[in-house]
Amino acid sequence: MNQTKTTLNQMSAHLAWCALTALGIAKRDGRANGNIQEHLFLFEWLKQAMRQKRFHKDVAPDLRWLISQGENHPTNAKLKEKLQYLYDSGTGKLTTQNDLYRLTTILGTLSQMGWPYSLLTEVEWLKMDAARLNANTDYLRIRKASLDSGFNNDGTQTDPVEVVLTGRVDKVESLLASCCWGLSNTELAQKPFYHLLALPD
Repeated sequence: MNQTKTTLNQMSAHLAWCALTALGIAKRDGRANGNIQEHLFLFEWLKQAMRQKRFHKDVAPDLRWLISQGENHPTNAKLKEKLQYLYDSGTGKLTTQNDLYRLTTILGTLSQMGWPYSLLTEVEWLKMDAARLNANTDYLRIRKASLDSGFNNDGTQTDPVEVVLTGRVDKVESLLASCCWGLSNTELAQKPFYHLLALPD
């Protein structure tokens, strides 16, 4: 893995560790009991960290993203889960899991980010007209049959997972890369059609 990317992941993990540790102390002291108080504590902690420039400027995008999630989804931001994801991906914890687990984590994170996805039946997949899809709309469509048959019993990928991806593809690629997954185009899979492929660590 690229050393610069690894260093950035480690800095993101450090940010997440600090936030989660602060939350743990607050919960112990009775200052963050329940989901609402937990959200408010993390939201204020992140804003203060941004104002005081507590962390390296390279993790500012992570801070801005988390703060925007807290602002836009005050009752369902799941800041703790997002911070846990940053920690797990930055420390390499996710890379020790099998391919299917990591892909499931990716899909869950996309959903938390407000990026919709859907599993298409064979009828829906074959009837889909890619030319009529809005190329600027963030959306991930997954061919369910390829997802169901693409892994062995150990969760290791055996065949490509076929998807149609529109919108900010680079954002999804970054998320995939953090979990050792990637997008691929082939003669049979041209934009917006892609293959999802598990990558070696």
